[in-house]
Amino acid sequence: MKHSIGLEDSALPSRLPIPRRKPLTARIGIFGVGHFTYWGQLEGLLDEMHRKLAVFGRKVRQHGVEVVDFGMVDNAKTAYALRDRIKAAQLDLVFCDMVTYATSATFGILIRDIDVPIVLVALQPMKAMDYTVASTYMQLCNDDFCSVPEFTGVAIRMGRKPPPVILGTLEDDPQADAEIAEWCSIAHVLHDLKSARIGHFGHPIEHMLDMQTDQTALTAAFGCHVVQNEADDLIRLWHAVSDHDHDLEQKKNQIQSIFDTPDPKSDPLTTTLTAAELENAARVAIALDRFVNEYELDGLAYYYEGEPGSLTRELVTNLIAGNSLLTAAGFPMCGESDLKTCVAMMIEDRLDIGGQLRGISSCRFQRGLYAGRPRGSA
Repeated sequence: MKHSIGLEDSALPSRLPIPRRKPLTARIGIFGVGHFTYWGQLEGLLDEMHRKLAVFGRKVRQHGVEVVDFGMVDNAKTAYALRDRIKAAQLDLVFCDMVTYATSATFGILIRDIDVPIVLVALQPMKAMDYTVASTYMQLCNDDFCSVPEFTGVAIRMGRKPPPVILGTLEDDPQADAEIAEWCSIAHVLHDLKSARIGHFGHPIEHMLDMQTDQTALTAAFGCHVVQNEADDLIRLWHAVSDHDHDLEQKKNQIQSIFDTPDPKSDPLTTTLTAAELENAARVAIALDRFVNEYELDGLAYYYEGEPGSLTRELVTNLIAGNSLLTAAGFPMCGESDLKTCVAMMIEDRLDIGGQLRGISSCRFQRGLYAGRPRGSA
């Protein structure tokens, strides 16, 4: 498309009015650890540990995930039983809530055999103990960090990396809350990647040697599957979009409301957007939406040229508007047949740090300048 159509960076809202195609989700397991010997010695302590675990569970549930609460693990026997339950639960991530001191027998078999990330959580209720009224009960209620060295040490002995730790207080700790949210976002990434269907049609541009991607390596690393598609299917679906299609007017309105289409000024290659070009962009965008639905895709990488003057070339060179709308809806669309970037876009989107492919163009080496002129000058 030669006309000027794009998003005006300075005017972008924090969230475009485009709903996600699929809601973010993940399946996270949580369990608490303790030492069975204490329960008979200190009345009410086990109930207090369950209350702490419940508070943590509520924090996790705030971040768009399904939580599977496995309760308390307090000896080796319950740890072995939990291992099998966790493996059967099809989890994306596990939080081990260290509500009090626990021996590493409650953790060793889990870190050895669980193949999803395990994060240790040590959030004590008190910001500091008042030792003038301290008691064994109070100490055990605030012993959240006590077993972290023991657990990380046994992880290394089991041939695993030391698990990450969230350290802080159970309440009024923005940093700890932010770390919980970050791990939930990571769970979103893991959940989507391991079952993603990434569409692909066309081929890398001949001269872009960095675009070659081993599709088997993507499956090996992330679990996603690359679906080989044909550009001709877009043509079939484009033909099905009639002048009276109920989606056509809606898509044209969406494009006009989302994209900035200024009259060209300095670039002689661009022209003013015409009604025919807008309608064509909308038709292609509808065909692209239906293409994605038909093949049940979670992302798409493409590059295709087609014969000059052909309908194929007309379609594949007018994918940009539909491409951008899908990407804004959490569906990564990547040109130049770049599968690895498509996966990176999916990861960034699920981490809420972007997800739009942008090339590095010119750099601004001088502050206060815009387009080579001081701001505000004629």
